Amino acid sequence: MSKSPSFLRMEEAAALVRDEEDLITKRLLLAARYYLGRVVHEQAPPVTDFDVYFLYQFLQVFCSQHELLQQILDGEEVGL
Repeated sequence: MSKSPSFLRMEEAAALVRDEEDLITKRLLLAARYYLGRVVHEQAPPVTDFDVYFLYQFLQVFCSQHELLQQILDGEEVGL
């Protein structure tokens, strides 16, 4: 029987969210954490070990791009 995948560096990910100083970015990270939990519990967990801290490092960078996110939400074409 194979072992279940592990969620790696969860404490570091929680600290990253806790220590985020920008309120909008922090709220987006908290929302992402909620929806990640829903997917894991309602659909399927990852098939291999999952580095949660790495994901949150990426999300922190992406979520901090408030102007870009607003352009996307407004339906604008954004050149990346």
